[in-house]
Amino acid sequence: MRIFNVLLFVLLYANAWGQTNPYVVKGSIVNDKGIGIFNCNLKITAKHNGLIYSYFNLGEKNNFSVPLKNQLPDTLVIEVSHIGYETITLIRPTKGVNPLVLEIELKTKSTNLQEVEVVAPKTWVRGDTTFFKADAFKEGEERKLKDLLLKMPDFTVNDKGQMLYKRKPIEKISLDNEEIFSDKTELLLNNIPVHILNTVQAIENQSSNKMLKGLDGQNKIFLNLGLTKDTKLKTAFGDGELGIGNRGRYNLAPVIFSMYGKLKMGFIGNYNSIGNGIDWRQANEIKSTDEKLAGSFLMNDYPLSLINNFENKWYIKNQQWDNRFQINKALSERIKSKTEITYLKDKQVQETTYNSSLYTNNAFINRIDSNANTYKPQIFGVKQTFNIKTDSLAELNLITSYYLDRSFGGQRSIYNGFNIANGLNKYTANNWNSFSLLADYTKRINTNKAQNVTLSFSQQFLNQDGTGESKEYAQIFKLNNGFDQLQNNLRSKFFKVNTSWSALIKGENQRIFNFGFTANYTKVNLNHYTNVLNSTDHTFSYQPVLLNDNGVYNIGKVSANLKKSFALVLKQPFQLSANVGLSHINVSEEQNSRNYNNLIIDSQIAHRHAILSVFTGSLNLTYNQMAMDEYRLNAIFYPNGINSFQQYNAITTPLKQLNLNYNLNWYWPKSLSSSSINLSYNKRFNDVLTSNEYISFLQYSNYNLVNQSTDGLNIGVNAQIPTLLLNALINIDAFYFDQNSLVQYNNEVFKNKFGTYGATFSFKKNWDKKYYIRLISRYSASIIKPLPFVQDQVVKKVANWKHSFYQRAVINKQISLISEITYFQNNLNTVNKANFLLADVSFSYKFKNNPLFLSLNASNLTNEKFFYRFSNTALSQSFNSIPLIGRNIYFGATYNF
Repeated sequence: MRIFNVLLFVLLYANAWGQTNPYVVKGSIVNDKGIGIFNCNLKITAKHNGLIYSYFNLGEKNNFSVPLKNQLPDTLVIEVSHIGYETITLIRPTKGVNPLVLEIELKTKSTNLQEVEVVAPKTWVRGDTTFFKADAFKEGEERKLKDLLLKMPDFTVNDKGQMLYKRKPIEKISLDNEEIFSDKTELLLNNIPVHILNTVQAIENQSSNKMLKGLDGQNKIFLNLGLTKDTKLKTAFGDGELGIGNRGRYNLAPVIFSMYGKLKMGFIGNYNSIGNGIDWRQANEIKSTDEKLAGSFLMNDYPLSLINNFENKWYIKNQQWDNRFQINKALSERIKSKTEITYLKDKQVQETTYNSSLYTNNAFINRIDSNANTYKPQIFGVKQTFNIKTDSLAELNLITSYYLDRSFGGQRSIYNGFNIANGLNKYTANNWNSFSLLADYTKRINTNKAQNVTLSFSQQFLNQDGTGESKEYAQIFKLNNGFDQLQNNLRSKFFKVNTSWSALIKGENQRIFNFGFTANYTKVNLNHYTNVLNSTDHTFSYQPVLLNDNGVYNIGKVSANLKKSFALVLKQPFQLSANVGLSHINVSEEQNSRNYNNLIIDSQIAHRHAILSVFTGSLNLTYNQMAMDEYRLNAIFYPNGINSFQQYNAITTPLKQLNLNYNLNWYWPKSLSSSSINLSYNKRFNDVLTSNEYISFLQYSNYNLVNQSTDGLNIGVNAQIPTLLLNALINIDAFYFDQNSLVQYNNEVFKNKFGTYGATFSFKKNWDKKYYIRLISRYSASIIKPLPFVQDQVVKKVANWKHSFYQRAVINKQISLISEITYFQNNLNTVNKANFLLADVSFSYKFKNNPLFLSLNASNLTNEKFFYRFSNTALSQSFNSIPLIGRNIYFGATYNF
């Protein structure tokens, strides 16, 4: 808590520093009849040198109050302009006057408007939509949508690389209201070119079903990208990049869209070896919800080590071939078709070294793994959607999709420790295919009433083969020396059908009332075979009894759901959501059969409110008790890797937990500064206890649900401070997170405390849009409070400090230079302390009157060899070294059209 108090003091002090005893210019703007005038532009400058103190658009107000810095000139010049009125300039002394109060009257402009120049505001709000003028936030080096969004207020990226708006994930991106790849947000963020954008529209309080907007109480965040006028008139638009460099690096990335006429289409291609390969985020965007669930039964085939918030170009080698194609067509006035085709493959290689300390229920044991990793994703998908308007107030969506995964993962490992005498080669090969069908019918009875019915079906075949090759297997299973190969073969099946009905009503007081029913049935056949083979003579094989068992799992769920808004003390309404039902689970395994029922409760109370027209807050309180997920039902040992097996015991009761989240945002009075604080608390009334046993490099994991509670607390604060004193933007973030987990020691269960905290300071400034700098310093630490009997074997604190300095110099309208230096101080407080520096520079040239850009990039000029990181948890301590791509040069050409 001491660190939190210090950070809060720094935040408040920094904010005060940017606004102590401000000089205020305030007033109102009216016409000759005394009626207020909106959308005026106001500029305040110093008379003697023309220094601009403030320049903004009043938007939908006709009054203003502007705080200025203390040290002002003797005289200010105030200029007010409007498209329909004559510009007026006022000269006022500042000495002895604070605040400076003005009543400004504008005269109607003459009819000669030939030389009028309109200056639009950067942002404006209409209802639930906040508009951002794209050109107002461009600094010149932006190429893709993600680059531009990070220049706009309220857009951030979390530690998982997910784009957020006002701390909520962006769930859909449409292009001029057309849904092309709209649910593939990661894909669009990294590929939509910025030159086509007129506005970025952040839309709040959205619904997954647009016909239910305003009735279902969903508060999702969507983006709509408004196109420039020239772009809308083009038959096709987009960009293409072609590049080549040393170390075998190349890139060909065409992005083509067409919005002309009744046929809308998009194609995004990516053929590169510069690290822009598919990772788990993009893979998840391709999968449906049921495919993500069913994929949990497959063995892990992704061997690469990823680094959060670290550019792939610095450490990933790949050979990607990625094709995404979508075509939208109106088949008739009432029927629209949307066809999406995905085909991608890649080859990613990496070498890593782990120095690990792993917990085995009574002590930590050490081993070192040196790994050569290979990952070859190969995915094909087809999705067909028909939107049928049965009448003006009803629509039917039919969606069918096919998904095929033929990915390959491989790893060669050499071990030191755990008494492992031999190395290991292992690989997985997928043959996973899925077919699904969804029918969704919505009837909007009137403005305040609607009904919705859905029916979905999913059938998946989870075929996967995994092989490990090592002489170690003979010793592990106590067999003759020739037994050097282990094979895991999965032939599992997943089937699910789901149906729901709901009625949605909005009362005269604009409060919603929804109710409905949901029923679903899931059947999982887990078929897996584990054999230990003699590679010289396959007629000799051994089947471990515990690792060969087939199970059939039947899960049926029925529930009733309710959503209602109501008034309670406060002016703004509360929103209650409740889902109550029953699940019946039947498990049939060769050595274990059982039936059990669970009560399902999933409830939430949410409240959004405003306080004193300055503060806005949101409260979310949830309680749920849910049956275990389908992949947590097997009491048999089932492989989740070639050499790792897991089973779940004592999980017949539901997991019960309570979550509380409160977020408060405010703007400081008479200031452009804003701040926020977020508090969240989680309590699990029972929790999963994990215990691991290691036999050489084989791992057996056992999961038990025990009646011991755990909890976690998270606090985050933020302040954005535009300081007129420095004419710059200061941003301060701080967070503290504390949680505990269950750890077994011999036959007893203990709580283990783990905490993280950190702070980020950033400073951004530009000089007359000719020279830009951005300074960021981020400190983070993780602290574990180990159990007394293992505290000498645990690194209790690990801290990391990252500093980055970005600078860009604009030589002229065609030439700019960029350098970015990042200095890492990793693994502080450990014997593995590592300091290293990465430096990149780039040169860009834009042809005059030609949409062609040339760039020359030099990366890792310091030729750093490895990225070093240390992680500490209750069950493992590991020091990891990930190789970096050495000094390299890359030349690219981008053409916008």
